Amino acid sequence: MLVPALTMADPATSNPSDITSNHMEMVAPSRSYDPAFAENDANIVLQSSDGVYYRIPAYTLRTTSGFFRGMMTLPVSGKDQGDDGDVIVLDEASEVLGTLFRMIGGLPFERWKSVDELDGILIAAEKYDMPGPIATISINLTTFVFLEQPLKLYAIAARYGMEDAAKFISKYTLSLSIYDEQHITCLERVSTTYVLRLFLLHRKRREEFQKLITSNKTLGVTNCYSCSDGYEGGALRGIAALGQLMVSNIDLQPAGTDLLNGIWQTWPEASERACNRRSCHVPVTHYQNTITKSIANYIQLLTCTI
Repeated sequence: MLVPALTMADPATSNPSDITSNHMEMVAPSRSYDPAFAENDANIVLQSSDGVYYRIPAYTLRTTSGFFRGMMTLPVSGKDQGDDGDVIVLDEASEVLGTLFRMIGGLPFERWKSVDELDGILIAAEKYDMPGPIATISINLTTFVFLEQPLKLYAIAARYGMEDAAKFISKYTLSLSIYDEQHITCLERVSTTYVLRLFLLHRKRREEFQKLITSNKTLGVTNCYSCSDGYEGGALRGIAALGQLMVSNIDLQPAGTDLLNGIWQTWPEASERACNRRSCHVPVTHYQNTITKSIANYIQLLTCTI
């Protein structure tokens, strides 16, 4: 853990050497305080990396942060309260610290706008040993799901052991093919245990889907509409081939959204004959209603969380 750099505020002076040729006195630039943390009776002054200042009572820092509690060599100016004294310069920007300090101070704060911003707040809370903000985010994490970045959110939940949140968020990863190279960097941030559980979820849905197709004939079609033969008689190979293509699709998109939306009807195989008997010319699409209902039923039965 990095200890914040300590810098001393330079009070304005009236030394003759500080007087310009036109006798105008040079004074220290005024500080830009966060409006929520500008009370003069707060005796600790903190500064963000982008130059925003915060006045916070030592008691608040001591009782909400193990980091600051452990360094109660915190520099408190020997001047009267209200005077600018020593400043503790922190590494984080005001975008992070403003929210973090509001959380420990029980003040209203704006909801983060991205997963990266949320992650930055959690990293700072962990760095300064502030369990309160971490607990608050953990409880409410599932209400802040950024559906376009479920893997990033899953990585956050896994890193902080937020089991309930990780389970909830894992469902939203089913819209992705986590085997794609583009997801490697994100998955590298997830602990081995949670990565394996996520891969198992995605693989399990494929296996369950394939088993349902096998145990219920294929896609709910048991006999040829024309010749009445079933799979045992060697017919319905067109339906069986379509079912295996659907298994491959589930592997790429475990949520099955594309299948539910009827993408299979655009595949060339859907225009082929359902039965392999020469006298049968009924196309696969003849069984569209049965197949559509079967897909919906099967996907509803699949495991959906880690």
